This record gives sequence, C-alpha cells and structure tokens, in this order.
Amino acid sequence: MKVFLSYSLNDAKEFVVPLITSVLQQKGFTVVGSYYLATGVYDKYTSEQIRTSNLFIGILTLHGTQNGEVYQEWGVALKARIPAVLLIDDRLPAYDPKLESHPNVLRYNSANPHPAISRVRLNMEPAKKDKTAVEEAAPWVLGGIALITLLKLLGDE
Repeated sequence: MKVFLSYSLNDAKEFVVPLITSVLQQKGFTVVGSYYLATGVYDKYTSEQIRTSNLFIGILTLHGTQNGEVYQEWGVALKARIPAVLLIDDRLPAYDPKLESHPNVLRYNSANPHPAISRVRLNMEPAKKDKTAVEEAAPWVLGGIALITLLKLLGDE
C-alpha cells in the first residue's frame, strides 16, 4: 500500500519526515511525496502519485513554507476519492472555512498534542464496530498509528 505524505514544515521539524516514513514503512507502506519543479510549479507526476495512493496524509504548520502546495495536494486527493487526513497546526489561520467542518481535518496543538491523539483513536473506532463505516474511517484506520506517532513528533514536548 502506498501513502502520499505532503508536508509543510520548518527546518526545526524536518526530522519528522524520515521518522514518520520509517514508521509507515514498518507498517508495510511505501511512502511517496511531492515533486516540484525548480520554479515551484505543480507537476503532473505529483498528481499521479496522489491518485495512485491508498492514503494521503497532509500536514500544514504555522511556519511551513509549502502550505499552499499541501492544500492543493489535499484537493487532488479528495477529488480522486483517496482516503485522506489533513493535520493543521491550530495556530494557523483557516485556509478555507469548509476545512473546519471536514471530518478528516484535524487541528492539533503542538504544545499539547494529546487531544488530537485522542481524536485519532476515537476516529479509528467506528470501523471496529460497524463495517459499513469503514470507508469513512479508512484514513484513520489505515494511518491511525502513524498519525499518532506524527502528532507526538510534531508536539513541542
């Protein structure tokens, strides 16, 4: 299974990428990410990688420099009906008011990631109890452990 990891992190948090990649690989996932041309132009290869993924994980942070690209890739994943989760630093102003009510958008507090971790665990539960809820819970079930690890790494603790 393939995970597309889209992120916008500052230099201090770049260490998260190889660590979460390792966690996902240990769970049997192949991890791919964005490929931008030197000009910053969005390319077709990235879209194809998203459309052929089994899971999309996007990360928007307050000091990230690629937030616009992550948001664009999130849209590609949704349009392609790829199970997708978007993690947003709660200090970041809303990009789009519709994001605030999307069931697979999770705002997290880097000073206290525990409420977000609890929500990931809660979102993993429906698929365990009701098999008809599997599609809605798919991103949480597929990426739950990785998301929990990611939130801990993004935390300031």
